[in-house]
Amino acid sequence: VASAGTDGRVRIWNVKTGKAVRTLEGHSAPVTQMTFSGGGSFLLASCDAGGTLKHWDAHGKTVQAYSLGASGCRGVSAAKQGAGFLAITADGALHGFRNLRARIIGRHDGASGSLTYSRDGRFLITGGRDRAIRVWDVEQAAAQRTLVGSPAAIVDTAVTSDDRHVVAACADRQVRVWTMSDGKLVRTLPCATMPLALSISGNDRRLFVRTEDRLEVYDTQPWSWRESVPLAATSAAAVAGMPGGGSCVTAATDGRVQRISVRLASSVRPDLPEPADVTSNSDGTVLATAAAGGKLQVWDVASKLVAQVQHAGAVRNLTLSGDGKRLAAVAANHGVIVWDAYTGTPLATF
Repeated sequence: VASAGTDGRVRIWNVKTGKAVRTLEGHSAPVTQMTFSGGGSFLLASCDAGGTLKHWDAHGKTVQAYSLGASGCRGVSAAKQGAGFLAITADGALHGFRNLRARIIGRHDGASGSLTYSRDGRFLITGGRDRAIRVWDVEQAAAQRTLVGSPAAIVDTAVTSDDRHVVAACADRQVRVWTMSDGKLVRTLPCATMPLALSISGNDRRLFVRTEDRLEVYDTQPWSWRESVPLAATSAAAVAGMPGGGSCVTAATDGRVQRISVRLASSVRPDLPEPADVTSNSDGTVLATAAAGGKLQVWDVASKLVAQVQHAGAVRNLTLSGDGKRLAAVAANHGVIVWDAYTGTPLATF
């Protein structure tokens, strides 16, 4: 496993022993993105806040370095097999890297508003202010197709688990659905207010769209509106669909985290000083929340507080094990920490 942080270093850890086996040094700014290689002549790629992207070999040496510009890197993804990978910058440019050669393979006309990966990892889907959705081949580091038909900027995107459909929340208060294979626009779904984020349940049965003041729920077979759940007004939010399709989890700028079931809404009000990160276990019965100040809270499905941890420093990239018994997060200046989710006891540090 590898981790990176604000000190500009990338560390590689032995999962069994919990000890660092190699430290990669060379970035002059905090490392914001990284990915392991699927093969080829380098081990992993990392990008820092200053826009420098580096390839590293298995011995911790820099194979190649590239400057992506001052706009910075928003995401980097490697092919599952082979040496190709893609990086997207905040100005909308998508950079392709293959056999240590770099080129800009395409761009959005303006900033990229969203990016997501196909479930099989073969494609990267980006949406931008230019109203286009672009599908990129990760293995070949090349543009695959462009999905058109939205008259407004793309706010967020999602892909069904079978990679058949791409769904986008658009700034004209519409949600649009395309088939990924041929780029055909197949459905337009209205939203009462501006959509902020969307997610598809793990079984593809439900589409959840978090808007400024509500949660819109849609069926996917066929694509149709199902119901609307009123929520507190917010200017920014996140949403994650649960595997069974009957519920989702949302987080908003007021720090409120809600688990919403179809035909039933319930919420928890964590004692968090600022917007929270939120995650759940595989069946949605356990939730965990985190604030930048280091406070973590674990909740069961009945909205009962199970455990609470106060870490001395910022916490990000929160995740729960499938059974909900282990909680892990990247902690500032401490690497990756694993806690017992029911007692708050630290179990391991990587």
